Amino acid sequence: MKIREFINSDIPRVKEIFSEQGIEYEQPDWGKMVGGVLEDDNGVVRIALLNRPTVEAYALVDKSKWAAPGMKATQFERLDRVVIEQLKGLGYTDQHAWVPPVCAAFLRRLMRFFGWIKSAGPDNWTGIVRHI
Repeated sequence: MKIREFINSDIPRVKEIFSEQGIEYEQPDWGKMVGGVLEDDNGVVRIALLNRPTVEAYALVDKSKWAAPGMKATQFERLDRVVIEQLKGLGYTDQHAWVPPVCAAFLRRLMRFFGWIKSAGPDNWTGIVRHI
């Protein structure tokens, strides 16, 4: 048995293994995955541990009175659009973030206006994800 890096020529076998799992889930773009495979002595992939590149987002906003709340929101939105295009250009397909309970209003804004949706989170923090 040999462990090695996942390469694009493994994709047909990975698709086959995925189909055999009987998982009702759309197959991801295997070409964007990174990870490793275990192959048997005949070079047949038997196990694949693959990861889709993703990013964890941090929003840091100066809370001082440098601008009115509406202006801060407008500038946040401008910056967000630029960063999303940057991430798309780098091949990322989603962002993840953890929002603490004290930021409940900001969380509602992210979900209502920026396309974030809830996911699981540690303790009482809310996990959110956005597909880009």
